[in-house]
Amino acid sequence: MDEVIEKMRKNLESYEIGLAKIHFEEFFWRDFCDTYLEMVKTRVYQPERFVDGQAKKESGQYTLYTVMYAIIRLLAPYIPHVTEEIYQVYFREYERVRSLHLCEFPQQITDYRLQTSEDGFDIVLQVVADVRKYKTDKQISLGAEISTLTISASGLALAAIQAVEDDIV
Repeated sequence: MDEVIEKMRKNLESYEIGLAKIHFEEFFWRDFCDTYLEMVKTRVYQPERFVDGQAKKESGQYTLYTVMYAIIRLLAPYIPHVTEEIYQVYFREYERVRSLHLCEFPQQITDYRLQTSEDGFDIVLQVVADVRKYKTDKQISLGAEISTLTISASGLALAAIQAVEDDIV
């Protein structure tokens, strides 16, 4: 999210409105919809499956709220009426600004990073993508569980995988 905020800010400041929209769409469909929403579903809807599940559920809900609020602010120049309606229904009560169009452009939203490199987290995303591809190739429902998954990795990649193991599972 932070990367797309920064890319869009730079593009919009230089009047590259179309390029900013392309960066947003790539983030929204690939990172947010295809990856994050898929990873967070179980955490939010089945917290009992995890150790400290309620805290993980609340963490997922907080992240969804924060990212969705940033998303509607990024989209506001492109679809102002729709984003305003979403803001009024879901966010105004908490954000307490009269209109989405009076809110600030999103700033960096993460105040910490995983204790791994971005390359390490890219490996985590690759694991998730590989499992999804395997399921698709074998015509297995994406929601179906796999009984065993063996991941061979070392160093930063292993640390990144272990940090989000619950979400991979």
